[in-house]
Amino acid sequence: MAITINGSGITSSEIADGTIVNADINSSADITGSKVVLASGTGIGNTSVDTGGSITASYEAGNVDTQPGGVFYKFFNVSQAVATTFFTTPGDGEWCGVIEVHAVNQNDVNRSGYLLARFGYNEYFTTMVANSQNLTIALSMSGNNMQVTCTGGSGIYRTQIRVMGSEEA
Repeated sequence: MAITINGSGITSSEIADGTIVNADINSSADITGSKVVLASGTGIGNTSVDTGGSITASYEAGNVDTQPGGVFYKFFNVSQAVATTFFTTPGDGEWCGVIEVHAVNQNDVNRSGYLLARFGYNEYFTTMVANSQNLTIALSMSGNNMQVTCTGGSGIYRTQIRVMGSEEA
């Protein structure tokens, strides 16, 4: 049932908390990002959840697979000494960029680390910065799959990765 409002309209004090839901907002509404608070467990861009517990969240701005490129973030768990794929390049020698990794053992913050590496033409990683405490972070390739491995201790490593780059023309 449509309601016609005369005068100055409805003010915030006349709306009960919790009564406006997602379905009430027009899909073409242009709401400033600073006025949006995301619900727990949600994200912006390409968010994914793997029911196996591997990939728990991701975010992408632009597109690292095309030109002019972009950046993406992935937040996931890596098991001790297991090479875990986080990005698949478009093909041999067709992509370059920078990879930033942070990892911490879920049960021991004394096992944490940071790695910043460049990935270039010959499918080769060059470490620019590496700083870890009782943890080794390694990047490797398996075919076109970029993988991260965390070693030192046992269990699961909470891992955050940022990838910036672009495919060649």
